[in-house]
Amino acid sequence: MIEAITYNGAQLDVACLERPNIYLGIGFWSKGKGLTEGLPVDVFAMLLSASMARRAIDATGQQARVVILLADSMAIQEGADPEQVARIVTVYQEHLSALMRLLQERAEIVLASELVEQAPFLEIEQRVRSLPLIQEQLRQDPEHAQYLVTQTAITLFMQVQMGVGVKVGWIHGDSERELQGSTVPEALAHWDELKFDRWAAAVCPDLSMQYLYTFAGLKQPFKGSSIQVHDGCPYTGYACERSWLMGAGEQDVVPKAFFQRWIRLKDIVKQLVAENKVDSALFPESCVVRNNEKLTIRNWIAHLRGIAL
Repeated sequence: MIEAITYNGAQLDVACLERPNIYLGIGFWSKGKGLTEGLPVDVFAMLLSASMARRAIDATGQQARVVILLADSMAIQEGADPEQVARIVTVYQEHLSALMRLLQERAEIVLASELVEQAPFLEIEQRVRSLPLIQEQLRQDPEHAQYLVTQTAITLFMQVQMGVGVKVGWIHGDSERELQGSTVPEALAHWDELKFDRWAAAVCPDLSMQYLYTFAGLKQPFKGSSIQVHDGCPYTGYACERSWLMGAGEQDVVPKAFFQRWIRLKDIVKQLVAENKVDSALFPESCVVRNNEKLTIRNWIAHLRGIAL
């Protein structure tokens, strides 16, 4: 089932994992838009992908858990107000915990601000910073290089200290064609997680992580009098992008470009509910409109958005 909601789930090799845990990172900051205004419901694709990967690993006889890192200190490092970051962290923790409970997951939510003060992390970060390719990037592209140092150090820390063997992320739809290739990170068009993961692998040969990529989020910004629908980060949301944030709010019809993605998510969740593998409240029968898949999906997304209220 994981192949239906990821771009490369068929390549996930859980049988050869030395470290069974699963990691996904959630950021709060955009260079152009600043601090996120809330958590988009689109993050559910990442959570469900992590849950499906955990189930596949458990089926091999290993005991896996999901680790969710909230990048609070990285947002502050980029210029966010610490008090506003603390507020948004609380909101994200509430929504993520509610969704993971309904997925019946063994999830641990970790704050980057707590992790980066630990001696093992500081040692790893210093080692990453001293690598020749990182030193070159710090000279050529300091705007992205510091973020790259922290991101790579966190991923290596997750592997070494947290027993992580699988990292779940998201990519733009047109990045899919790059998954089977060997395009160097500098040449990748989008600053999605594929680019950061390629950089991490290039600068840090110690990494032996498997990467699992799912859908991007839905962004619907106005351009003039028209709406443009396109892929974007699934865990940062802004009013200017008309993101569907967790919590109360208006919701439009699901655009055609994203409708098939949500059908695939729904089909997996319905099967898991039928098998008693997740809480039935994750997809209640009240969401279903007979012979109307579009309205069913719209009802379900609205239900997910209100779960933690």
